[in-house]
Amino acid sequence: MLSPGEKLLGVFAISTVCAVLLLFKIWRATEPGLLKAGYSLIVFIPIIGPQATLWLMGMPEKRPKKEQVRGPRGDLYHRARLREAKQRLNR
Repeated sequence: MLSPGEKLLGVFAISTVCAVLLLFKIWRATEPGLLKAGYSLIVFIPIIGPQATLWLMGMPEKRPKKEQVRGPRGDLYHRARLREAKQRLNR
């Protein structure tokens, strides 16, 4: 049976192995170098570092300008209403 200290050491060892593997993922990513350096520092915080890094790196990519919501107060249907209004004026 493992003592509590040995169990904790095993958890730290697993966390460190995960952190090293995540370093490869971090430095192959297409993000700016400053973000990569920040992620590299965070990943080596014991136990929660790898989880926090995966959570921070999971942000979605920026959408193209055509797909961004640009209406008043983030109204998704703003363009459709403008298009319908223009069609009514052209009749």
